[in-house]
Amino acid sequence: MKKVHRVLWILIVIASALAAPLMADKVLIYGPTVTGGMSSIEAQTAVSLGFTVDLITTPAAWLALTPADFQSYRAIIVGDPTCTEGTPAVLAPVEANANVWGPLVNGNVIIIGTDPALHSSLGNAAGTAVSQRAVAYAAAQPGKLGAYISLSCYYASAPSGTPVPLLNNAFGPNFLVRSSSGFNSVHMTATSSALVNPLPAPLNTVPPLSDSLLSNWSASTHEIFESWPLNFVVLAIAVTGSSYTAPDGTVGTPYILARGDVSVLSDISLTPASATNDIGTSHTFTASITPPLPGVVVTFKVISGPNAGLTFTALTDASGKASFTYASTAAGTDVIQAQFVNASGKTQTSNLARKQWVQTPKSCLRILQSQILCQLDAKGKPTGNYVWTFRIQNLSGMPVSHLFLANIAPAVATPDHIIFSPALGNNGISTSQQVVLSGVMPGPLTFTMSLHDERLDECCSIPVTLDLPSCDCGQIVREVTPRCFTFPFTSIPPPYRYTFQVQNLAPFAVENLLIAPVDPSDLVTPIPPSQLSVTKDVIPIAAIPQGGTSGPQTLALNGPLAKGGQKVCLRIGLHEKDLDPCCSIVRCFTLPSCFIDFSDVRPIGEARLTFREASFTIDAIGSSGKDGARIAAAGAKSVALAWEPLDSAGPLAPGAYVELRAVSGGDETAGTLRVAKRGDGAYEAVAKIDAAQTYRIEV
Repeated sequence: MKKVHRVLWILIVIASALAAPLMADKVLIYGPTVTGGMSSIEAQTAVSLGFTVDLITTPAAWLALTPADFQSYRAIIVGDPTCTEGTPAVLAPVEANANVWGPLVNGNVIIIGTDPALHSSLGNAAGTAVSQRAVAYAAAQPGKLGAYISLSCYYASAPSGTPVPLLNNAFGPNFLVRSSSGFNSVHMTATSSALVNPLPAPLNTVPPLSDSLLSNWSASTHEIFESWPLNFVVLAIAVTGSSYTAPDGTVGTPYILARGDVSVLSDISLTPASATNDIGTSHTFTASITPPLPGVVVTFKVISGPNAGLTFTALTDASGKASFTYASTAAGTDVIQAQFVNASGKTQTSNLARKQWVQTPKSCLRILQSQILCQLDAKGKPTGNYVWTFRIQNLSGMPVSHLFLANIAPAVATPDHIIFSPALGNNGISTSQQVVLSGVMPGPLTFTMSLHDERLDECCSIPVTLDLPSCDCGQIVREVTPRCFTFPFTSIPPPYRYTFQVQNLAPFAVENLLIAPVDPSDLVTPIPPSQLSVTKDVIPIAAIPQGGTSGPQTLALNGPLAKGGQKVCLRIGLHEKDLDPCCSIVRCFTLPSCFIDFSDVRPIGEARLTFREASFTIDAIGSSGKDGARIAAAGAKSVALAWEPLDSAGPLAPGAYVELRAVSGGDETAGTLRVAKRGDGAYEAVAKIDAAQTYRIEV
């Protein structure tokens, strides 16, 4: 059995590029917080990294900076003025507008509770390296604003529970510090590539941050963090005291914090790091132990958020993984952590993962096949009312029995209440409905459309805006908008064709239709024929009185602007015999993208494909129906398949058929359309489309 199938794809690719403005390659330094101005370690490091440095030397100049000014930098640096002690008056200007620049910081942030510049001036190369690494980390992310802040020795004598206004205003709340009493042994508890990977020349000899680099400064720390926001990670601790247990189980007191491109050092990790779910749905977090340890108890804890306090335990599998699945009944952001006890008895803790629970507004309905026509009286004269014809698809998730139109005054909708009997199921499509709109002028009309269950106990609604046309000239009552699929093919792609019927609403008899493409921006400026032309731009017709209809008329669209994705507007003039009097209406549409691509056609079973100029032939289709051809249409919005008359390749035996199938993701048939030859020689189309959500059949 041999059939000739003609195939054309309609492919609409919608791409959006979100282009974030790239910040200039420059760094902002508040001069009073560094030693030596442009000769400071901080400024010289930024220059060596290839940045221009803007040094603000006075409080007035700093306070005059605008949000746009701050956003033009890669990093803000509040460095170390060689261990300034006591009340940090030097920070007052930076603190005063921290609520301006702080929320703009979306890159790496590092906050150090010590005085690296002082130690550098005393000949400690480690102090120099820490300053250099901090500047590099803050400025490491192109297109983002980072920050490096040294607390120097400002709070070196602070009692427990001392707030840091600068940090609280910029990134807070909850930054509390105290004096560290000069702790000296340091351990890194997190890391980042910008802190350990080689820096570009001439800084390529700067050592990575490490325990040994940070330790043994005689006084390696000056401020200890007692509290900080959860979006900051402890980068390093003094291995003294017991206020904090690091992810790797080390106990100490934190003095360096980081935010951004940073990961904790631990044998357990939690993924995904962040996710968003609707409330009531479930989500799974997976903890992984490296190297894999099977049969280990992992404890998951929600440490903050709407489900704070929730815990769950699970055993790792052979690959060292354990999972935790839960749902939320409340909106908000949960912060989750996983931990286990290693062989040496230390509790190891994962990174913090965040789950945002949202309550997405319930979908309600989709309006389909909407058409708005001017209502005419028995003599064909416009009444001033409109007839709106439409179908709706129920997307509410419940069976609905009632549809209401509300908030439409001063207009009146008749009817404003439609009953579905039986109830319209979820995803069901209603029969065609008609509503007469009266007491309204041409232009936009906005109202509320709502669906309700049979008791009116459950409901949902959407705003609807209709664009009501003028009713003093004419209206398109039926049309076939330009499409790729034309039969028979005349070219690849074929010319775009527009078929329409126009109804005369003017008080004179219409005997000519004049067609002119116009600019979509103003609907007036003519488009030159060299760019877009139409066949039959002058169409004589039999005289049609007011209320009469002409057509159908078919236009072919050609020219450089007759291409996929192009919005085309046609001004259609309605004229009497001598072209005076006259009036006009405008119809706009977007042309579909058309192409034929046989590059991804794969034979299945015994079927053989033979390519032609605008078609392909399938031979040896087996009686099982499983042989055939599959065309991958990834990204296509619709696929059209047509066949020539069934006998075009030769006489067919009774019972022969061609069948199109809609197949679900699991390869189950979700709907079929079969054209078969009956015993009497006639042909019939049989559709089984109960399971298909969208369909259109034309025979």
